[in-house]
Amino acid sequence: MTFETLYRDIVPDQRIVYTSTLSTETDLWTVSLTTVEFAPGKEGGTRLVLTEQGAYLDGHEQPAWREQGTSDQLEALAAQLKADS
Repeated sequence: MTFETLYRDIVPDQRIVYTSTLSTETDLWTVSLTTVEFAPGKEGGTRLVLTEQGAYLDGHEQPAWREQGTSDQLEALAAQLKADS
């Protein structure tokens, strides 16, 4: 299984845009476009808005699986940032 990501646009302190694919040697499983936007948050923090659009092909992956994985990653990021502050 191969997961590839290509960063399309990085604007410091504003946004990151990337595309990703998940495939095997013979089948394309998913293609996604992700945008991560940063804006001033409450009390001097940063607000992060993540938008992902995906094509989940031939039943190899389900949107709910991706949503759970992304949620887990964001929770780990929040815990790390809290520990660092």
